[in-house]
Amino acid sequence: MGRKRNTEEEPLRSATYTVYADGSMVLEGETLPARFELRERGFVKVLGWVCLVFFLALEGLAAAQEDMGAGYLLAGGLLVLASLWLLSDAYVRRICVDGEVIRYTTSLGRRREFTVSDIGWMTLNPADSSRVYDREGRLLLRYESNMRNAPYFIWFLTEHHIPIRG
Repeated sequence: MGRKRNTEEEPLRSATYTVYADGSMVLEGETLPARFELRERGFVKVLGWVCLVFFLALEGLAAAQEDMGAGYLLAGGLLVLASLWLLSDAYVRRICVDGEVIRYTTSLGRRREFTVSDIGWMTLNPADSSRVYDREGRLLLRYESNMRNAPYFIWFLTEHHIPIRG
């Protein structure tokens, strides 16, 4: 049986890719789809919910104590902020590629739309966030290499001859 091409409904889980000397990249056994979306993986959602549950448990413990110190409040506040940030990152943040148009929604819901011709260069950092800049050097978006369909996005950018800078 033939292998089905990955779509938005079937996100690319992992990929083997080859980068050639001219900077072009090919995923083994795949074709680059015209439309795809980058999203955080499920781990970020789970971590966000775990932080929130841990906060509720900490607050329950603090409510049972008569002498509730500032440490409980500070720890609880930090856990709430961390869980809200992680959940927002997991549920709101996304990068949608549709032909030549890229739509980026930040974790806080801010939306940007631009075309490939607006991109000046990119940085690749597999251990941290990779970034895409416009021709004037302003940051357009950031993404992580562990996001769903990130190999497609890197392939998409190299297919459009976007230079990689260190």
